[in-house]
Amino acid sequence: MEKFLPLDLHANANAGPATGGQIAGFSHGRVRFWGIPFDLTDPAANGGLGWIALGPAAGGASTITITLPTPVTAGGLVVAH
Repeated sequence: MEKFLPLDLHANANAGPATGGQIAGFSHGRVRFWGIPFDLTDPAANGGLGWIALGPAAGGASTITITLPTPVTAGGLVVAH
């Protein structure tokens, strides 16, 4: 089993260029940060939405629910932010 399991969160994206968000040079696709793999949504391929905004200051929800495709036991959750 892999040490890290990237999650596909494109269906949960609620922010990005379509909502006025702009981050020049922001990565998308399969990338690694500090050796940890992430699968970052490309806003251009997801209706202009590529990020998950949380909290009213960000114009997002205060909570979200993500259903894992295959339940797994995890020792933690790493978020690219």
